[in-house]
Amino acid sequence: MYMKKILVIGGTTYDSIITLEHLPEPKSQTIHYAPFHETIGSTGAGKALNLAKLNVQTTLHSIIGKDDYGEKIIQYLEGGNVDFVYDFDPKGTERHVNIMNQQGDRISIFVSNSSDELPLNMNRLEELIEDCDLIVLNIISYTKQLIPLIKNTRSLCGRISMIMM
Repeated sequence: MYMKKILVIGGTTYDSIITLEHLPEPKSQTIHYAPFHETIGSTGAGKALNLAKLNVQTTLHSIIGKDDYGEKIIQYLEGGNVDFVYDFDPKGTERHVNIMNQQGDRISIFVSNSSDELPLNMNRLEELIEDCDLIVLNIISYTKQLIPLIKNTRSLCGRISMIMM
């Protein structure tokens, strides 16, 4: 059986996840202890990691900072069997704090954002686009500039197969 090669283009973040029994009420309060952990997050990373768990050959393109959080993302994705290709964001790695309850409800706080537009290695991206069978494009700020490249490259190959999420 032929297994398709999938290219995911989208976000990676390094997040702090705080778990509470109940989400905070809309008033001031102090919580003296809340279990938390830090891990990779965002839609691009989530899709790529889950596809790789299904043994689908997956490449993820994203942007990260030249910082400790970017290094942690690289290591995590390598351990998750994802071919990770990235460009550096001069603003650093995007970070979120997610406050979650035991039912999975959450409050997401973006404590740093990635750049809306930045210089990307377009030649490398064009090669990745030509080489894959399916593209999953997360609609976030930096990926919007790639839509014309994907449409042009895929139509020249005679294949238009892109999912935008």
